[in-house]
Amino acid sequence: MPALQIKDCPQDVYDRLKICAMEEDRSMSQQALHILRTFLRMRAVSGYEGFASAVEEELKEQARIEKRRKLLASIGELKPVTELPPGYDSVADMIHEDRYGRFPEIVLEETAR
Repeated sequence: MPALQIKDCPQDVYDRLKICAMEEDRSMSQQALHILRTFLRMRAVSGYEGFASAVEEELKEQARIEKRRKLLASIGELKPVTELPPGYDSVADMIHEDRYGRFPEIVLEETAR
């Protein structure tokens, strides 16, 4: 099996690889091989020119997921509506008023039936 030796590896890269290998319970050689395989697989899937955009898309997707998570957490903290404002008999009335205010053509369609 071929061997690979990396010369003049910067100390910070070496240290980060060592920490990463320990966290994933691998030797440094196994971790370096894992990283190389992952990179080459991503490169092959996305094409060399598309690799940066594939990484960028992955980061965007992670940001969208985090944004959704925060939104859902903030929604979960809202107090439920227990009393309706004056002039409304039901929540449906509130929804209809809002919908018709934003989309008047809905009123025309429903009255035409």
